[in-house]
Amino acid sequence: MDRPYSRFTENEKAVFRSMYQDMPESDEPPFPEHGLRDILESLARLAGNGHINDEVSIYVTVDATGAATNVDLVEYADVDNAKAVAYVLVKAKYKPAKCGGEPCTMQWPFRVKLLPY
Repeated sequence: MDRPYSRFTENEKAVFRSMYQDMPESDEPPFPEHGLRDILESLARLAGNGHINDEVSIYVTVDATGAATNVDLVEYADVDNAKAVAYVLVKAKYKPAKCGGEPCTMQWPFRVKLLPY
């Protein structure tokens, strides 16, 4: 959870790349700069502060500098929950994708099930 993409094993990288259609082995998808921990902890606090029970699917557009520039809300039951998740994801810093060895803009898919605790 707290590992950046650079510390993934080759098998883990291959599994993650498989979420992208026809991504060459030399390319890399974007990924949270320091891993998923900060994002997941923020979302856990969000879910714990209310009675959120929702599954949210979002595509985050990450530019060549690692900044989230756009979100596409794909699946959600409550738009306010989706916007809260999107806010957390937009505030995160990302490792940019690499296309042909160069930083590039690419979407990062994110899906989470929020449950109250």
